[in-house]
Amino acid sequence: MATDALRVKYEGEKTITAAGTPVAIPAHAASAVLVMNNNTDGTVIVVGKADTVDALSTPMVGRILNALDSTLVQVVTSSDEVYVDSSVSGKKASYQILG
Repeated sequence: MATDALRVKYEGEKTITAAGTPVAIPAHAASAVLVMNNNTDGTVIVVGKADTVDALSTPMVGRILNALDSTLVQVVTSSDEVYVDSSVSGKKASYQILG
């Protein structure tokens, strides 16, 4: 019996050095799914497929991840990038790329 289960192809962590300045996460593979995790305590992280994500704007721009939230982002081509920003400088966002 064949299975098409998604497997973790890559794991990483990005530090958002300056709040309000998006950081790119390379897709690493086409036709993948990126799982973005906010492992911080009380910090808001935003994620999106454009470098316009902004955790400091009102309203925030991008998919909002509160503390301990996760989200899935579909990656279509290996040149796709996902961007992440934080409401606090120096916070880390972890991710896994499934394929």
